Amino acid sequence: MSTLETIPNELVFDIFKYLDPLHVLYSFSNLNYRFNKLLYSYEMYLSFTSSTINENIFRQVFAMPHIRSNVHSLILTNEKQIQSFSKTIVRKLDNLFPYIECLKIKNLRNLTNLKDLFNFSLNYLINLELYVFNISTIIEYIHFTRNSFPSLKYLSIFCKDENTPLVNNEQWNSKLVKQSLEKLDTFHFRIQFIKPTITIEQILEPFQEQFWIIDKKWIVKCDYNLDNSQYVLYTIPYGFRLMSTVTYDILETRSTLKEQSKDIDYSGYYSNVHILNLTLSCNNIVTSLYEYLFDYTKMFPNVKHLILTQDKLDVYYQADYPLVNCFPNLVSLTFTCTKFNSFKTIPSSILSCLLSSPNVRRLNSISSKQLIELIISENKTSTKNITYLSTGDVFDRFDLIEQMQQTFPNLQQLQIYISDTSDINQILKTFKKLRCLSVLQHYERLKLWREQNRTIYRTTYDNAWLKIFL
Repeated sequence: MSTLETIPNELVFDIFKYLDPLHVLYSFSNLNYRFNKLLYSYEMYLSFTSSTINENIFRQVFAMPHIRSNVHSLILTNEKQIQSFSKTIVRKLDNLFPYIECLKIKNLRNLTNLKDLFNFSLNYLINLELYVFNISTIIEYIHFTRNSFPSLKYLSIFCKDENTPLVNNEQWNSKLVKQSLEKLDTFHFRIQFIKPTITIEQILEPFQEQFWIIDKKWIVKCDYNLDNSQYVLYTIPYGFRLMSTVTYDILETRSTLKEQSKDIDYSGYYSNVHILNLTLSCNNIVTSLYEYLFDYTKMFPNVKHLILTQDKLDVYYQADYPLVNCFPNLVSLTFTCTKFNSFKTIPSSILSCLLSSPNVRRLNSISSKQLIELIISENKTSTKNITYLSTGDVFDRFDLIEQMQQTFPNLQQLQIYISDTSDINQILKTFKKLRCLSVLQHYERLKLWREQNRTIYRTTYDNAWLKIFL
């Protein structure tokens, strides 16, 4: 029988691919001479989350210069990690990981936070991705990259500032900005802001200069949400995994493309989008399902996670045509709602169409009404592949529990609001393939149930949810 210490090096590296690099280092360093040698040649792509900000792991990684030199990619996901590197850790990023090629920093509050991460510069950095909150500092970030990252070729800046208007747009064509951007091969940005004092045409005017259109061939697009006066200014091809948009009837859009036509094929411009947040907000217009979703299917061909946000949705959709392969790569489907629409039901025709995508496995925040419609539906083929299900409100039709199991025969994870703790045992008894059940109910009642069943099930709390493992 083979053990981990006897299998070939190639197989060990394959196993490492499925593990967190920090945990690999912490678990296998100094195990023996062979594993130390393997770790010295192990290329790492570190992603720090709140769970990995651990002083022991930091100390383990930073004590090994040979291993630090193998770190080529680093992701910092929150302000706590930025502070850990800039204040708690004496040595800065350029000393710790001198050969970093890709750096992603999320939730960046200001330029000072970024400057505090470095003593000098990252000479080997090729790809930089920043997620910031203040629209007024974007130009400052661009200026900073010029001297701090001399090898930079790909720059992406994602900014969501819902409180600040776009006031001065002329600075995009300043000499300093052009000098900072001229060495870049690719520059992606997405900036969300409230209604400015200028028109869409005036917003796009600086990006129609020769530097943008001819020299760099960077196309800029601006979308205006007529319903909430929010603007989104971004480059295409779109450079981010997440895209939030609204239905065409409340969307005004312009770009620096010479031809402004609805017939433009944008599919190639949005191939990077894997998460699409689509707000359904039609103004009482009866729309064909085919016409309504088909354009989005073409425009976002690689969407894996679809979030449907319901906002003022008082319209019925007619399924006039069969919509084959609607988002063919779709893996998960999530429903949310705004303050104007508290869990109104997504039309069944749209839901059935989306569930017909062959790879859908996750169904999130579905309303009880919608769930019941799926349960009593005669067509079970669209739900048989669902392995994860969560409800958005209390489900109290446990007289349909057997039919629910038939609707979702391969369910492995269920997150559900329940009206009584007796429903827990009924769920566990009915769903034979279930691996994890998360329930929400009155805390004291869940606490009592947990105590009564502590010798039978392994349980834990995740916020207010009781998680039961089978």
